Parts: sequence; structure tokens; C-alpha cells
Amino acid sequence: MGTPSSPAEMLQSLYYNSIVFFLFAFLSYFVAEKLQKTGQELEKARLSSSKILESIPSGVITIERNKRVTYRNKSAMELLTASEERLLIEKVLESPELPIRDEINIGGKIIGYSSKILPHGGVILVFQDLTEIKKIEQEKLNLERLALLGEFAANLAHEIRNPVTAINTAMELLYHKQINPDKEFLEGIMKEAERLNRIATDFLRFSKMPSPNFVEISLKNIIDETVEEIKHLYKNNQKIQIQQNACTDLSLHADPGQLGSALLNVLKNAVEAIKDEGKVSIVCFGEGEEVTLYDGEEVIPRGYVGILIEDTGEGMDEDTLKRARDIFFTTKREGTGFGLSIVERIVKNHGGFLKISSKKGVGTQVLIVVRKNHAR
Repeated sequence: MGTPSSPAEMLQSLYYNSIVFFLFAFLSYFVAEKLQKTGQELEKARLSSSKILESIPSGVITIERNKRVTYRNKSAMELLTASEERLLIEKVLESPELPIRDEINIGGKIIGYSSKILPHGGVILVFQDLTEIKKIEQEKLNLERLALLGEFAANLAHEIRNPVTAINTAMELLYHKQINPDKEFLEGIMKEAERLNRIATDFLRFSKMPSPNFVEISLKNIIDETVEEIKHLYKNNQKIQIQQNACTDLSLHADPGQLGSALLNVLKNAVEAIKDEGKVSIVCFGEGEEVTLYDGEEVIPRGYVGILIEDTGEGMDEDTLKRARDIFFTTKREGTGFGLSIVERIVKNHGGFLKISSKKGVGTQVLIVVRKNHAR
């Protein structure tokens, strides 16, 4: 564009330049104002975050990979001394995998902590002193144990008193020659004595159960042996079918005697729950497989195996199902009420859990889930 040649053109050029200048000035002011507000908001957010971090009761520390602490809040400095902080940081950074959640005993304090890798590569560590909480939990557990022990003792006394009273009455009648003992009378005494023996035996099995002796076993072999034992015990009952499915190629570390005893107890319950014709099925599940129960689905956790024992017996109502694991609770005339309690203890000693699902008039399902591997 050439130089303006007339006053009109010069005025026009000046007018356009003025507009551009004022637009530029306005935009500069607008941008500066926005930047200032953004800066103020960022500062406000920073101060707000800092206030929150400084006011929470949990300790917060950010750490570089070279173990240099870049930030610690007020609670972190109050909860741990410098040497205790170093021990905690070393514990976190020596872990091969993050994030982690764990507890550590430092200087008589129980510290619960969690850690996570930050986007820039550092680590954020959040922790709390759990010492008092753990003390309260232990006191609560001790009270629960005392209450359970009192209930257990009362139930045991009740269970023993019944057969003892019957035997004592019979002995008094014999002593005073008020009855001539016949076969039926003597069998009654023997029956009550046998009941006492069963209670004592089951009580000792429950209270003095040894730690499992873990060896590598074939799950199929243990189940086969237990099924054969059940068939022998109930050989006169030909109307109950026992079916075993999908229990091949599953091995685990377990105590064969204890696991076999647990399976035998559950299978006996299943067979005895069927009054006439019926079926008992045993199905095995590997990790990640889904088990369909009456009350929902259960997925076998990683590193575990599951054994589902299902019967087509009478099933249990809601109240019976809730009490099924209770010691001394039984619906059988000859039962002692220790069966499922012993089973559950064995399963827990194998690092697993027991789930019972039942539907009245349809049947009962017992799912035994145990860990595959144990340190020997």
C-alpha cells in the first residue's frame, strides 16, 4: 500500500490505525485481567488445598524415588519422628509393586498406610496411627470370646446333663431293685453313654484340632475316597444317587485327613437330609469360575478352588440356616451340633471360607472354598 496522497486518505488511515490500536489495547487489558484472575484462582486453590492437607488427621508425605521428601503435612510431623518416618519410607519404597495398603509396627505404634505413584513419578504416602483403634478392637474381641466361652460352657453343660440324668436315673432304679433290667433297658443306658462319648469326642476334635499338615494332593482322589466311604456307610440306602462332576486335573496343598473329614461331614449331612429318593452332587470349580447358588452368584477367587456339595433334601428355613453353624445346634436326634463348626474350622485353617445356601423344599448347597497353595 502506498503513502496517503490526500488529507482524506490520511484521516482515513489514522482512523483505522486508531481502531486497531484501541482493539489491541482492549484485548491486552482483557487478557491481562483474565491472567490475573486465573493466577488468583490458582493461588486460592493452592491455599485451599494446603489448608485441607494441614487440617486432616492423617499424615501425608510426597517422596521422590531418591527418598527425598518434597512435602509433609502437619499431622505427618506429629505422628512420626524423623527416624520413624525414614523406616516407613524405606518400607514403602522397597515394595516391588505400588499402590499398596498395609500396616507396620514402628516404635510400639501400629501405623496403617497406603501409597500411590504420582503422575510425575514420585510417591504419595498417606498414613494414620492405628494403635488405639487396634487396642479397642482387641478388647472387643476378648469380650466376644468371653461371651462365646460362657455360652459354650452353658450349652456343653446342658448337653452333658441330659444323658447323665438318664444314666443316673437308670442306675438308681437298678440299685433299689425297682426294675428288672432287660435288653431294651440296658440298650437305653448304652445309648446315653454313647451319646456322652460322641459329645466328648466332637468337643475334643473341635477344641484341640491340630494345625494342618499341608501336602500336595489330587482333589479328585480325596473326593473319590470320601464318596466311597459315604457309599459304604449308607450301603443300605439304594435310593440316593451320588454324582461327581468336573473334579479332574485339580491339585492343591492341603491336609488330606482334615479336608477328607470336612467333606465327609458335609456329605453325611447331605445324605441324611434326603428322606426318600434323591441326589447328592459334587462339583469342583477352579479360580475365576462362577458358582450359581440359591441366594446369588459366587466367583472362586484367584488362587483358590471350590467344592460344591448339593442335595435334593428338605432344605432349611431362614432361621435354621442362620443357626446351622452354631455349636450344639442340630436338627438330628443323634446329632451333637459340632459337625459344621468342625467343617468351618478346617476350611478356615486351609485359608478358605464356607458358604451355605438353602431353599426349603428344594435342597441345600454347601460351597467349600480353600486356598490352592500354602507355605510349607
